[in-house]
Amino acid sequence: MSLYTDIYSRYEREVLDLLPQLESWWSEIANVRRGRTGRDDRWPLGLSGHPRFIAIYRRYMLEILRINDEHQKRMQEPPLSRQDLWDKGHTDDGERVAKPQSILIEDLIQANPALGDHFRYFMFIPIGADDFGELYGED
Repeated sequence: MSLYTDIYSRYEREVLDLLPQLESWWSEIANVRRGRTGRDDRWPLGLSGHPRFIAIYRRYMLEILRINDEHQKRMQEPPLSRQDLWDKGHTDDGERVAKPQSILIEDLIQANPALGDHFRYFMFIPIGADDFGELYGED
């Protein structure tokens, strides 16, 4: 199993576990109005606008970006000699850098359309610092 496949599987399970809470929240605020603003105007992203979903998305996004950084660093290392490859074995797992949006939203829509449909309009890419103070999302 590739690293990205593992990340996607964990992410999908976590979103599936959260879905009943999101649907309950969405139903509870159906008739809430603030002035002239109703639920759909205030929360145009639907369920994907909930802070718990954004937190889950952000956590997995940062994990993908860390893996991407590791792959990019390895790609900049000088290639192993034939003898080193023979001695150490070929360790290229075929991984390449991936866009978090592709894995976390587009793959979700494709692999699980019923679930993915709730999050198809998630346009917000949470920019911020990771646990080490590095900024992501500045492409």
